[in-house]
Amino acid sequence: MSISFVCPFCHTRTRIDDRFAGQSGPCAECGKQVTIPGKPSVPATEPFAMPEQTTATGTTLQHSKQAKPKMWLPSFLGALITMGIVICIAASVFTFFLPAARSAIQVRQRTMGLSNAKQIADALNSYRRTHGSYPTPTVHDASGKPLYSWRVLILPQLGYSSLYDIYQLDQTWDSPTNQALLSRMPLVFACPGNATAIGMHETNFALIVGLGSMFPPGASVDPETMTDDPSETLLVVETKDGVIAWTQPGDLDTVNGITIGSIAMRDIGGNYPGCAIAVTVDGATVVIDPSISRATLDAIITPNGNEKVDFATVHLPASH
Repeated sequence: MSISFVCPFCHTRTRIDDRFAGQSGPCAECGKQVTIPGKPSVPATEPFAMPEQTTATGTTLQHSKQAKPKMWLPSFLGALITMGIVICIAASVFTFFLPAARSAIQVRQRTMGLSNAKQIADALNSYRRTHGSYPTPTVHDASGKPLYSWRVLILPQLGYSSLYDIYQLDQTWDSPTNQALLSRMPLVFACPGNATAIGMHETNFALIVGLGSMFPPGASVDPETMTDDPSETLLVVETKDGVIAWTQPGDLDTVNGITIGSIAMRDIGGNYPGCAIAVTVDGATVVIDPSISRATLDAIITPNGNEKVDFATVHLPASH
């Protein structure tokens, strides 16, 4: 008979002759003192040892180590739990901070867009002081054929005199020579971050032309003679891209009815959520609340309407 015995310290399993039952001795695997379970059947006549044991039939029994508990499963579960916690935290941070980050980027791009619009308005006013009037919105040849936009005429005021010098002023905007210059569009004519406008060389800024605007048919309005407040009358406005190249004639026309929206070259706005940007005749930037009334919008378009405008209902705060 033999006893199956497991060392309580190293968990080595050993089969040992039952004559050693109840005796103590060092474990052959770890060397620690252990006691063989059971009661001794005969008095001990030889010292107890736990090397290889031999059965009554002469078969040598090898020590067999007890399979240790599989530790990979708890570790794997722990890793999954940790990963889950990290993902939850990341999702919370993402959910909480992403809208704020996106809003901050939009405010920054809008601020840069306002800067571009102001540079254009300042160039227009510089042109007016030099030439006595604003540039004509569309340049025509002697036969009345439209050639190109006012944006070409203010290139020197924007610091692009060399580009202006090579532009063929007697040719249309899409002549082979002038069309080759489209890719040299000054970035001031596009809203920052607008990949479509920049990539397609399209403008995001326009004048408002037509009856009741600063640019009625025939001649522009002189700010020195207008009856409305220049600080409450629009000069340059943003509009959505996708219609015209920067040298191509085209602006927002009052005949179509000017609104706040996202229709390219028809509505004011379309590039920034919840607002539209513009610059007044005196060069002040304005972030327009899209919920303003149609009457108020018409009032800040007309230079000689003599309307009473509460500009607080027009201008959103810069941090909006």
